[in-house]
Amino acid sequence: MKHLIILFFFLAAQQAMASTVALLGRGEAGQNLADRIFASSPEFDFVERDRIQAVLQERKLSGDRLDSVAVRRLAPLLKADLFVLVSADKEEARARLLIFEPANGFRLADEQLPAENPEQAAAGLIRQKQTLIEAPGQTVFLSTTGIRDRALPRRHWIDAHRTADEFQRRLLRLDRLVLLEREELDTLIRERQLTGSFGKLAAASRLLALELGPGRSADEYFCRLLLYAPGGTVLFTAEAYSTGDDPAGTLLEKLAHYLKRTPPPPAASDDRKAEAARFFEEARWYKSNSLEEEQRMIAQYRTAWLLDPDNPEYRRALNTRLAIGYRRSPLPVPLLLERLELVNAVLGPEFGDPWTFRRKVPRGTPHLSSEPLDQILYALYEQRDRLTPEQQSRIRPVVDAYRAYLQRRHTKLREELLSLNHPGDIHISLYHYVHGSLKFLQPEFYFNPALCITQGSRQIAAMFRDIATCREKKPVPNSIYLNDEHSNTRRQLHAYLRLLPPDAAARQARVWAPQFRQEEPAGFQLLAEWLDLYAALREAPPRTRDELAGVLRPVLLRRKPCRLPSEHDELWTELIEDAGIKPDAGFAAWRFISDLLRELDSRSIPPPPPPVDHFSSERVRKFFERHRLMPLLAQAVEYSRKPYAEQVSARIGALDFPPTHFPPWSVDLAAELHPEFEIRRLYPAAASPDHLLMPVAGAAQDASGSVWLLLKRSNALTLHRIDPASGANARIHAVTDRQVMDRLAKPGGNRLSLSAGSAFLRLGDMVAELPLDGAPVRLHTDLPGKVVGVERKDDRIWFATEGIVLSGRTDGTGRRVHLSKFDDTCRAFPNADRRYQFRLRGFFAEPGEPDRFLLIGECGFVRFDADAGTLEPLLQSRLLLQPQHESMDNIQRSGESVLLCTNHPDFYAVACWNLKQKSGEFRCGGKREPQLPRNLLLPARETPPVQRWQNLPPLWGAACLRNGLLYTSGGNHIRSLLFRPDAPARTPFWFFPQLFTLFPDPDGRSILLVTRHQLFKVTPKAEVL
Repeated sequence: MKHLIILFFFLAAQQAMASTVALLGRGEAGQNLADRIFASSPEFDFVERDRIQAVLQERKLSGDRLDSVAVRRLAPLLKADLFVLVSADKEEARARLLIFEPANGFRLADEQLPAENPEQAAAGLIRQKQTLIEAPGQTVFLSTTGIRDRALPRRHWIDAHRTADEFQRRLLRLDRLVLLEREELDTLIRERQLTGSFGKLAAASRLLALELGPGRSADEYFCRLLLYAPGGTVLFTAEAYSTGDDPAGTLLEKLAHYLKRTPPPPAASDDRKAEAARFFEEARWYKSNSLEEEQRMIAQYRTAWLLDPDNPEYRRALNTRLAIGYRRSPLPVPLLLERLELVNAVLGPEFGDPWTFRRKVPRGTPHLSSEPLDQILYALYEQRDRLTPEQQSRIRPVVDAYRAYLQRRHTKLREELLSLNHPGDIHISLYHYVHGSLKFLQPEFYFNPALCITQGSRQIAAMFRDIATCREKKPVPNSIYLNDEHSNTRRQLHAYLRLLPPDAAARQARVWAPQFRQEEPAGFQLLAEWLDLYAALREAPPRTRDELAGVLRPVLLRRKPCRLPSEHDELWTELIEDAGIKPDAGFAAWRFISDLLRELDSRSIPPPPPPVDHFSSERVRKFFERHRLMPLLAQAVEYSRKPYAEQVSARIGALDFPPTHFPPWSVDLAAELHPEFEIRRLYPAAASPDHLLMPVAGAAQDASGSVWLLLKRSNALTLHRIDPASGANARIHAVTDRQVMDRLAKPGGNRLSLSAGSAFLRLGDMVAELPLDGAPVRLHTDLPGKVVGVERKDDRIWFATEGIVLSGRTDGTGRRVHLSKFDDTCRAFPNADRRYQFRLRGFFAEPGEPDRFLLIGECGFVRFDADAGTLEPLLQSRLLLQPQHESMDNIQRSGESVLLCTNHPDFYAVACWNLKQKSGEFRCGGKREPQLPRNLLLPARETPPVQRWQNLPPLWGAACLRNGLLYTSGGNHIRSLLFRPDAPARTPFWFFPQLFTLFPDPDGRSILLVTRHQLFKVTPKAEVL
């Protein structure tokens, strides 16, 4: 077990004074080594141990619980000159020495101490670095700007970062070199707050960056070193590959040779702001796909803010990134505490809301959201049983200050509410006042159950009194104070009631239910129903599931229409567990409630519709009854009776939930529902029983029009070629690789594509190549990110991730990056903003062109010439901007055409590009144009919309425009839609609930529909066209 010895040093005002050392030992071995260092260093003035212990007790810390955060807090109090960290194992056979200068955060040494006489080696190293600081001379001060991830394959993360760490450790062995440790930058900020200026060593004369990226093969990565001047000019660059001998040593040798022959540049007054800007730019490239990557991103934002704390953009960005959401797997308590203290420092004593504390606020003062602080406190409260007394002492001051701020803000809201006279103003103010009142029910804002019970009850009583006062004063519009789902409010009430004993909780729920029910807004009515249910379960706890159903039925029958609970709705689970029904392998609370609601809905199904409706036949009704989909039938009947203008915006709610998988259609049933179309099933054959159908894992169409289906069996994948004319089915390939099967189990939509005699299955950062001639499957692994497109040209395979285009030989060697948004020197991007905004969504090869590709970028189609390294805009518009949560299924290739669909709220767009003709068209429409960011960079000539459609339906999933009809697949849980642009009201009836994807048929009239288990050929009749 390693033990840490912490020593602090601080530069004296006069060089003649002896250096001061604050010495602490952790564990017996560490204390022994500290004593020997003390004895061998009489020239140092050591801080008394009694004083150190007094500071620790004042901060409620112990020597065994010291971490880097606590040490940085103690440094100003102990007033030491240098900071030395020594780690040693129990036998003292291995010891490591770190030396810092805490006033500015410089790391001066990082060395392994010899086994013999380690105390003498440590003392000598301390003397050497002390001399270096006191007489800088020609010393080169390096500032590390971090390790940049240039799309490094995930498999190499650990080894590559070890190489970077080894390089930085060896870097300190160079003569006359000091390294600025960015992890200690908050001490620098504290120094400026205390003294108004930085120390004499605060500015760095060189900026050092390390880049890690993909190598020339799957088993290789590169390390690149870049040395900058303070103004940002690149002074020196070097590169080493992991397959070489000692890549860290190679980089160090090249850097040392350069530093010996080049004097350091002079420092400028604005260097620190320039460094902050580079850190901020670096942070924008990071994502949050993993906790490790998220931590690196936050560290970059934190450093930018610490270097320039007066910049509102840095402060706002850091505050936003500190939000943790409500994750299913909680973050560790130490990490939550670190984020709590950081977000508290970012928000400041006014919690990002100066208008609550001051009468006059300067124009341009930023308003920061306190949502990240709310989320962190909630996560800590969920793990309150794991908190130590020391950790609780760090939380309570923040909680008390935050609650005082909430009370102050709420008082101001109340005064404003009671002073209003106009009904509309009262309604708007009531919305904010109600939400502010309910916030006092959350126990994470107290960490004191008794205080939460007292103040929470008092606050809700005051809320109802104030609502009554407003109603007496002026009639309040009949609207909603809460959102329709009101799930957050139910969670607030539930968290409060769980603090009470069962009898008291039931009584409180009975008291609140009529108070909520007497208000008109729908959200309050639903809360009253939920409180009745809670009280019923607490007053007579059911012992069996039948008794539980008996308690729930009367309450659910009276309920307002609401969303069925989902698998992730933990509130139902907690509610039923509170009643004493514990979940087991065959019982899930959310499914129990859902089944009960469907049972109650089935009793209220309307009688069969009149014969004119599409769903009126006995065959259709029996189909829905057999598959227990009667609630879906009722919604479908209601949907079919609406005019088309309402159908395009109406949703069938029962299709939006994962438990609802629509069963395979029979051809007769599909034809009966769609009399305007001729329907034929191509796969499986008519004689195949439905229970043997295999789910479709991927689908693609080649240039001849044939459809390729990838079918998923229990332990294998099979690739089939379907001829749309004859329906002939040819099995081409079988895949049994366990790695492929495991990755395919994760949801990802249609990930199959065809190119030059091979089928490619995209599986995250891996691609499985299935040669169409039946040759063995080849796996292309360790690609730099999630693959969005694959093409094969000659003897090379081209891969595109969200930010990189690279190619390699078919055996996986000879990889070469052709386009990278992470490369500062890439000539394809005119500036940093264009490079940052660039994000690949699709990648397709242009036929007949050697190295030209069609890229689907942030706002449409772009041509990439790999030989020239240029990007040429083709079809661009802000209306093609990728909406949030877009799926790759919104991009569809059919033969030589590529179609792109985008979905913004109430506005949709579709763009098509023909790879062979090198031309495209653009259509858009909707109720109103979306609010798009104006800082989005587009080429000087933006493609205007050619035509606007009225009543354009939501374009979810793949789409195809054929003979004046626009077909959309809709995805797995959203229904397919049909649209006739020239006459929307004459659009034929269409009900295919869950399509996988769709393709145009080579006959020029038909459409090929791929469902979860089948392939249909649908041809509109002559009267439709």
